[in-house]
Amino acid sequence: MTMSLYCSSLLILCIATSAIAQNTLNAVNCCSRIEKSVASFSSQISSTCNGPSDAAIASLEANVSALQETVSSLQEAVSSLSADIKKVLNYSSDPFFTSCYDILQKFPDSPSGYYRIVGFSHKVYCHMSNLPNTDEKGWIRIAYLDMWNTKDCPSGFKFFDFNGVRACGRPYSPCNSCTNTYFQVQDFKYSQIHGKLVGFQVGTTDGAHGTAFNINSGYVDGVMLTHGRTRKHIWTFIAGQDNDGNRNYCPCAKWYAHPKAVPSFVGNDYYCEGGSHHSPAIPHYFYRNDPLWDGLRCGTSEEACCKPPWFSKTINPPTSDSIELRLCLDEGSDNEDVLLKGYQIYIR
Repeated sequence: MTMSLYCSSLLILCIATSAIAQNTLNAVNCCSRIEKSVASFSSQISSTCNGPSDAAIASLEANVSALQETVSSLQEAVSSLSADIKKVLNYSSDPFFTSCYDILQKFPDSPSGYYRIVGFSHKVYCHMSNLPNTDEKGWIRIAYLDMWNTKDCPSGFKFFDFNGVRACGRPYSPCNSCTNTYFQVQDFKYSQIHGKLVGFQVGTTDGAHGTAFNINSGYVDGVMLTHGRTRKHIWTFIAGQDNDGNRNYCPCAKWYAHPKAVPSFVGNDYYCEGGSHHSPAIPHYFYRNDPLWDGLRCGTSEEACCKPPWFSKTINPPTSDSIELRLCLDEGSDNEDVLLKGYQIYIR
């Protein structure tokens, strides 16, 4: 091997190792790692390039071999570091994010999708943009039903198909009854809930049942959202009767539409709408043309509580309670029912 080749090899090794170091974001400063090796035979390089001796060649060969080992070691370090960088960049599988909002703080351009969040044993869906009626971003979706595109009802609910309109409701009952399902939050603590629910009126639903009922009873014809074993109130969706007549039965209805009050624990955290265009409504008739709680086609007698479909609730102190959705009617299925078309519930 000629001296020019040795000198060229040494130069190439320096350039290569420097390039490797640069590509790992200066994580490995290879120049400092080979500096001592270069210094130890710098004088040999000078004499070798001007006229080498056999001893100088042997020494240079040994040092070039050592540099090759250094480069090999650096390549392994780069490979390992690249894997770590790739893991960080592939943050959708990172198990150490504390919330969807935490992801946005670290990676502002993160898309909505499934991520691993501390407190959950499985990936959860993060909605990264703001939801309707809120400016806040980074929501965890804990409940989702879309009967426009599926036939799968939640546990405890029965599937219905009315001439192609799919929905979920209580199993057949000859008298008053409730059915429910739970949405587990596991160990994640939340302080905000945001969501919507859309349903259909069937038959003679008649709104709220008065102030004497407690939270464990079927205090309305409709849907109740609560959290925790002791059922702390989140939101109530009340099914009135006719949407613009004298049998509306919503708490906010005009005096001529026979308003019915809700228990005090509900407060103003409810929506109420009637879907019937008959007055009185027809028993077991499926009113498909005016879905409940979608914020559309509100009658004049119910407009004060037939509001935009999205609700918001602040929970203080934060909790990891599961959320219960309960559907209740005070008459049998032959007279009335409420069917669910879809819902979305988010926490943060």
